[in-house]
Amino acid sequence: EKGEEFTDGEVRIHLEGEGGIETITTSLVVGADGANSFVSKKGNFRFSTNDYGQRAVTATVSVAQPDVAVAFQRFLPTGPIALLPVRDGFSNIVWSTSIQDANELEKMSPTAFASAANDALQSPGEGRSSSTTGQGFEMPPEVTSVVGGRQRSFRLAMRHALSYTRKGVALVGDAAHSIHPLAGQGVNLGFGDVVVLQKVLEEALWSGQDYSDMLTLDKYSAKRRLANGAMIGGLDAVKLLFQPQSGPVAAMRDLGMSLINNAQPLKRLIVSYASSNARAT
Repeated sequence: EKGEEFTDGEVRIHLEGEGGIETITTSLVVGADGANSFVSKKGNFRFSTNDYGQRAVTATVSVAQPDVAVAFQRFLPTGPIALLPVRDGFSNIVWSTSIQDANELEKMSPTAFASAANDALQSPGEGRSSSTTGQGFEMPPEVTSVVGGRQRSFRLAMRHALSYTRKGVALVGDAAHSIHPLAGQGVNLGFGDVVVLQKVLEEALWSGQDYSDMLTLDKYSAKRRLANGAMIGGLDAVKLLFQPQSGPVAAMRDLGMSLINNAQPLKRLIVSYASSNARAT
């Protein structure tokens, strides 16, 4: 049978090829297979979850100023929209919104979607904008077209494994945790997982310990679950903070954001902390 078997002391992986089923035996499997992780399911990992009641609409687009290597984000009443430069003059849109709005956005033609994205990113009205330039807020470039296929959406939910490890198995990245995309921290958390797991395994090998043993793997799980849990809690707080678009909470939030944006040392400190998960030690 294809799949994996987890037993005390070893993991057996069954692969089906042209010559039939091949079995590979190993003492450690690292599950880096995303939010719908097969490894986490086979390993019977348990998760805490929170459905945000939103969907994220994503698309790759071309922009009028392809040489602008700046990420833009605007907080709207239904959720944030981000324009993220990738390479060769293309950018990715990640638009978190209500389920109903996401369904409508998915049905749009590419031209209509580009127009809707420009309205959301640039039009005056309710919303709060930010960029990564450090020079204050500025207008994002115009989205000119959708490329590489139509826009698609996925459900937004927080998932956090109660433990990242069991005997012979370790989870990293989205296999261990899924978060709201509003700050683009998901990939950084995953990079941080890999760095810490690598260090723990190297220390075990150099000291002659069993690198697949729980005494070893728990060091990784404890350190990363604490760091990732803090980031998840912080992002959930930011999401709640930006939901109201008027009233005293919104006024105090906007004042605080303006003060942070104008206080460059504090702003650099916040950015440094947010990016530190990618180089965790």
